Amino acid sequence: MDQTTPAEVCAKGASARCCTARGGISDLSGHRRRTDAAKLSELPLPTPRKIAYFYAHITSIQDDLARLAIELGPGRRTERIRRVLAELDDALALGDDILRELRLLLSPKHQKSLTRA
Repeated sequence: MDQTTPAEVCAKGASARCCTARGGISDLSGHRRRTDAAKLSELPLPTPRKIAYFYAHITSIQDDLARLAIELGPGRRTERIRRVLAELDDALALGDDILRELRLLLSPKHQKSLTRA
């Protein structure tokens, strides 16, 4: 069985910064998640890269939200909220793009069953 680590999966496509400096998908633990990450290489390019970047981006947003909770100064806080919302919009758009690509891999009968939920 292929034992590709999440960091290696990310290294194949997304930047190292997104996986290591921000926590990213390299924080995945457990056999199931490692196995799922290893299966990313079975998807057509650039889908694995997009998936790795999506999870790294979501982790980055979580970090930003945690810092926002302790942020001082209303001016800085307002600006950070705007940046986090813009990042969240970008992540959601990327997630939608990934879902569109994955739906193409499913049979027509099952395409509508792949949703955000």
